[in-house]
Amino acid sequence: MDDAIEFCKRRVKNYPDQSFYRFWLDRLNRGKVNTKIRLAQCSTRPAKSSDPAVIANPLDTMSMTREIRERFAGFRYNLGESKSAEISPKRLQQVRAELASALPFKGEIYLPTNKIPLKEQVAGLRDVASLVQPENKAVTKARWNALKEILRKRGRKRVFIVGNGPSLKRTDLDLLADEITIGFNGIFLHETFVPTIYVVEDHLVAEDRAREIADFECPVKVFPSYLGYCIPPQENTIYLNHLPRSSFPVDTDFSDNAGDITYTGGTVTYTGMVELNSGDSILNSFRAAPNAPTPPQIG
Repeated sequence: MDDAIEFCKRRVKNYPDQSFYRFWLDRLNRGKVNTKIRLAQCSTRPAKSSDPAVIANPLDTMSMTREIRERFAGFRYNLGESKSAEISPKRLQQVRAELASALPFKGEIYLPTNKIPLKEQVAGLRDVASLVQPENKAVTKARWNALKEILRKRGRKRVFIVGNGPSLKRTDLDLLADEITIGFNGIFLHETFVPTIYVVEDHLVAEDRAREIADFECPVKVFPSYLGYCIPPQENTIYLNHLPRSSFPVDTDFSDNAGDITYTGGTVTYTGMVELNSGDSILNSFRAAPNAPTPPQIG
């Protein structure tokens, strides 16, 4: 962060008329102050949970998983029927282009790569086109609300975001056994830890790890709908209406209603934070009253 601040300072000095670097210099300075505050708070926390709700009410993950799947069964995604008629490769290319242009996601990072056979690309993009329809967006909203209700009953007031950095090997994740957690991408490679909510956003990760993602057993899986071409729906899947942010690259768009819409943020962790902190978020489902919010505790 210090290097980024110094870089922006030099740019502001050399290009005083450009507001871009002044904007980020202000953001970075504020972020540095907030980081110091959070680190000071973390250093005073006990290593093990002191939350009375956690101590008195251990998390029964198996029971929670069953309840989630039972509730989600009442709201099913409808992808329609796959068209299996044989068409020429040239026509397949045309159909792929037509499907891609009709989607709200513009850019190759939201589309199948050439690793996937063209015919499968077309079939998958038809599934994505179905997922962005109003009836399937309603399924997402219903499943999201059901998830919040189920988690609320567990009496938790915090959620831990678990990244995949090297320090994870030296971290005792057993301390989170009775907590609500969000994990990402290759977290399924961990020998013992299973997050409450598993998130993948990147299409390269999704394509490379499609089988492992499908086989991974966890309470809830959350993906953007544009990954529907390679990640089929399961009984515990939520497809987010996850769109490119309009203010890129200067600022971020942070959804206040994750059940309706979320935005890309350049990292899958950003998506986890949106789920955690938006007005319609998981964390807000734990808050007893608007005038007495519990600040998020992020691990």
